[in-house]
Amino acid sequence: MPSDVTVVQPWTYQVVIPLTGHDVLSRLQKMDSWLTEWEVTYQIGEVDGSVLNLCFATGQLAHAFAETFGLLPPSEVSLLRGSAQGC
Repeated sequence: MPSDVTVVQPWTYQVVIPLTGHDVLSRLQKMDSWLTEWEVTYQIGEVDGSVLNLCFATGQLAHAFAETFGLLPPSEVSLLRGSAQGC
């Protein structure tokens, strides 16, 4: 592959983050710190007033993030939402 070609990662694994509760900013800061510490590449997907979709290139990263923060794993999110839309 030529060196000037950029490989685009598929963002097919998403974790839904609820944006509710009095501690939402603190939770988001902890999530950001974890992502930074582990050097995890991610993309922010759709945001609607109550949830944020955080998208990952691999299921392993998405599951690790979801497990660390007590969120729904990607497979359950896909079943609930119909697919990994919003990334």
